[in-house]
This record gives sequence, C-alpha cells and structure tokens, in this order.
Amino acid sequence: MRRRHARQIAAQAMYACAIDGSPIDVVLQRLPWVVESAAKAPPFVRQLCQTAHAHLDEIDARLAAVVHNWTPDRIAWVDRALLRLAVCELLFFPDIDARVTLDEYIELAKDLGDSKSPAFVNGVLDRLLSDNLRPAASPEKDAQGDAQGGSDENVANDGGKGNDRDRVSGAGEAVGD
Repeated sequence: MRRRHARQIAAQAMYACAIDGSPIDVVLQRLPWVVESAAKAPPFVRQLCQTAHAHLDEIDARLAAVVHNWTPDRIAWVDRALLRLAVCELLFFPDIDARVTLDEYIELAKDLGDSKSPAFVNGVLDRLLSDNLRPAASPEKDAQGDAQGGSDENVANDGGKGNDRDRVSGAGEAVGD
C-alpha cells in the first residue's frame, strides 16, 4: 500500500476520533469495518495516528501559532484532521521529505475537503515550513518508505521529543483569517 492511501486511512481515523470522541486506539480497532482496505494498512497508519493523538497539544499549539484568529477547534473537521497529521509527520517522522508531506496533504485536501481546503491546508503548512518547522529529508528515503509500504524504520524513535532544530519559534503572521 502506498503512503498516500495510508495517509487517507489515517485522516479518516483522526476525523472519526474527533467526531465521536473515541480514543484513537478504539477508532483504529473499528476501522477495518469502516474502511475495507484498513485491514491491510501498514503499521504507518497506526504509528501516524497514535503519534498525532499522543502529541495533539503540541501539534495544536504549532497550528495556533500560524493560524491567527483561528483556534484548531474552529478549523473544519476534515482540514483539522489533515493538518494534525501533516504536522505530526513534519515533527516526528523526519525521514519523510517535508515537501512530500506538504504535497500529499494538499492532494488529500482536494479529495476529502471542500473547495477551499487545498488552499487553506497549503497556506498553513507552507507557513509552518517557512518558520523552519523542520528541514527537508532526502526524497530517496521517502521513496524507500513508499516502496516498503511505510515500514516502521521510517519513524522517529526518540520518544516523541523531536530535535531542537525542529522546533518553531511560535512567531508568525496570520494565515486563513
């Protein structure tokens, strides 16, 4: 399974979690019944969802720093799920090229969101990247991850601490006012 499809499944899980308030592990257990291909999902889906859910406060703080006058709870459900996953990838999956993450979530916004979602997701993620959320990894490593179906070896294993060079200053201009 390609990572784009894995990201789509993860977005559906995060959306379901936000809508009904269930813990992410419960949603992931139900997911094979909701999404036919989820039973074949690589560990990347579970890792992405669990990491995003475990770090929601930090992820939402990063989003709030660049989306002035909008708190994450005011962002459309689908856009919020996509942005949370994208920020999670940028912070905790350093082997995935940041440009790949940006492009993938813009494409998912086109597929899953409304007509304004792609521009909004693009603006927020572009602002995060311009604030040096994290440096880009090599595209070859991400291509290897796709070839391997998004295996475990492409996931940061630092206990979610990240790296100081990966931190955003918190300053930023308004996006999506």
